[in-house]
Amino acid sequence: MIQEVLTERPPVVANGRVIRHGKLSAHYRALVQHIQAANLEPPASQTVETIGITSPARGAGVSTVAFNVAVAGAAHADMGPILLVDADVNKQSSWRLVQGSPTLGLADALAATADPMDCIINTSIANLSIVAGRGKAKHDELAFDPFRAAELLNEYKCHFKLVIVDIPAPTELNTSVYLAGKLDGVVLVIESE
Repeated sequence: MIQEVLTERPPVVANGRVIRHGKLSAHYRALVQHIQAANLEPPASQTVETIGITSPARGAGVSTVAFNVAVAGAAHADMGPILLVDADVNKQSSWRLVQGSPTLGLADALAATADPMDCIINTSIANLSIVAGRGKAKHDELAFDPFRAAELLNEYKCHFKLVIVDIPAPTELNTSVYLAGKLDGVVLVIESE
């Protein structure tokens, strides 16, 4: 069913349900077009390959926005393969609504208990893959190593045209701000509809 919707316009997902309202999907398509346009402006050596999506506070709808931007990008013929990475390694990923419970996630790659490429989940949406945050492995409050995360993102950039990172809200206890600084751009969500 998702494939049928994608041929006309990317679906908009809210609370795990696909809704077909054209107004919001048009906004997500416009955001993807702005990302694509950034790659056309000089200097060509500084293309946008990684985009972070975050918010100053939890509950603003960052995961919803990140997912819908990824779906809109995957539906765009010129974008190529898209990878959506959930950078919140200390909680179960919300992406399980799309693809079921992941066996591996970013936490496993950061802890070096899994190959980063083995953490990628192919979805039923053409050109869209996902890396869950936690995966199934239990890492008690994994210390998020931003240097290792930057290495992983560089590896993912070699295989995907665009990597979208769902970054948890910055607090004094996480390194979201540092991670955002390692990306080519950041979208700040104030409040999602």
